[in-house]
Amino acid sequence: MNKNNENNLTPILISVVPDLVGGQGHVIDYHQAVGKAAKLIGYKHLVATAPDEMISHLPDNWNTCLNSDKLEWETYTIFKIFKIKSIYDWAIRLAKYLRQEAMPNSEYGVIFLERFVLSHLLAVILTLFFIPRNNLSVLLLYRRDIHNQKNRFAYKFLNNLIRSMLPTKNFRLITDSELLSKSLSNYFDMPVDIVPIPHTEIVCEEDIFTKQSKEILCWWVGSPREEKGLDIIKSFASSACENADQICLLVAESSRISTVLGGVNVKTLQDCLTRTEYLKWLVACDVCLMPYNSFDYRERTSGIFAECVIAGKIPVVSSNTWMAFELAKYKLEELIIEWSNPNTTMEQIIGFTKDIDIKAKLNHMQKEYKEFHSLQGYANQINIILKS
Repeated sequence: MNKNNENNLTPILISVVPDLVGGQGHVIDYHQAVGKAAKLIGYKHLVATAPDEMISHLPDNWNTCLNSDKLEWETYTIFKIFKIKSIYDWAIRLAKYLRQEAMPNSEYGVIFLERFVLSHLLAVILTLFFIPRNNLSVLLLYRRDIHNQKNRFAYKFLNNLIRSMLPTKNFRLITDSELLSKSLSNYFDMPVDIVPIPHTEIVCEEDIFTKQSKEILCWWVGSPREEKGLDIIKSFASSACENADQICLLVAESSRISTVLGGVNVKTLQDCLTRTEYLKWLVACDVCLMPYNSFDYRERTSGIFAECVIAGKIPVVSSNTWMAFELAKYKLEELIIEWSNPNTTMEQIIGFTKDIDIKAKLNHMQKEYKEFHSLQGYANQINIILKS
């Protein structure tokens, strides 16, 4: 990316986070990791986001300057008209924050988005009209298979429009999926660089769950969603099996899954765990269940999967997903299962925990993941992209 008077610059990376989603998922964790990585390469880091009533405290470098209105399009045209006003207000708020608080402290800035829809790109375009752009770059991280969606043409058009408003090479696309990189590069007709998943530090000293002597702790991590296999997990939990008493299933409270006679022992956790709580349960569990929908996850990554591998746990996944693609690299195809028969799944899980060969291959995968999916790895790759 082009930098004028490079030796005199105080670079700054501004994460624009449209929605904190009530603290669910990895939104906050991800951008805190971005901030740590930015520091490693000499960048200051700021975050522009919207207020969220579920979150009472944010780090000092996070500013709730954006409009809290959701910018996703509604079905009816009349609602789209109202959204245009919200998009304009969102853009004005972001431009004001950039002009008055972010850019005066830096001669070179990078606007970074990693969770966005078309309306957010429209708002970014409007924002660019109200701020200096000579020493500004825009970095977009794509997580989904936009090239397969009906509105893919609009994303391509808006990408090109943003690129046209910036100096040469100051607009870059990135993704954390090797599969998506190839597909999006082909569709957008421009390079889509691969970056690691940065929020993978596993720092935890205590196990908060005392397991029974033969109990295998299986965690279906995250909020209960159809795309993550809610129906499969419900079927798994409600099935009686001879060896079900060897398994304890961890699920979110809102899943409404409970223990049945002859089935696995079900333990519920709060839907929104703190980072500390999340890591404690990750360290405690033996297996992470990931019966994700292959349509939604065929090229899309999972931070949970990366953390599972780095924590040394066993990921059990669906076929034709990014997770399956990653496991196949390390000859761990046995961990890719069909999920159609709960009893068979239970027997497979019990077998996985006893398989020395699987553990050896997972140890090798863990070592390589720790090197690549790390703060330093992320920082190095971002630095290469910003300097190229």
